[in-house]
Amino acid sequence: MPKMSGRERSQRQRRDPITHPGYECPVGRQYGKHSIWEPDARESSAAAAECPALACATCSGLRLTVASAAAGCFRMAVLSRPDIVSWSVTKLGHWDVRSPEQIFGRYALPASGALLDVGSNLGWFSWLFAQGGRRVYAVEAFPTNQRAYRTTLCLNPAWNGSVTLAATAVGGPDAAG
Repeated sequence: MPKMSGRERSQRQRRDPITHPGYECPVGRQYGKHSIWEPDARESSAAAAECPALACATCSGLRLTVASAAAGCFRMAVLSRPDIVSWSVTKLGHWDVRSPEQIFGRYALPASGALLDVGSNLGWFSWLFAQGGRRVYAVEAFPTNQRAYRTTLCLNPAWNGSVTLAATAVGGPDAAG
């Protein structure tokens, strides 16, 4: 790889791995301050045309980042206000685990099936399973998290057929009050 100046390196790190095929996913490395996806005007127009949720992502308390999982990079919406999941994905590139296999430990992951992600938050576990081609059913009650979830789904159209979000809460008969 040719030697790049600091500015060139910074611009390359901010590029979206999906629209820039030459982008190398920094799996296993920290993103630091360069994890925020800052599309230029051309990228913004193209992305907004493909994903209407982007038209007001930043005005709805979200920001866009590039997340890093074992299966590769993907675009993700996180919250603008500080919370542990958004901070971790923005600063480290991931949250908690980086593959479905890490969740199951020494037990084999079933060859088929679906993930029921109740209280999906920003959808980290949903995205790990969707990236692996699995069916995902997610439940999330909080509107801001729902917007982030829908924006991430819109940014990654390959997952549209395999991911379903139920924008509701789950509880027992006593919870209905």
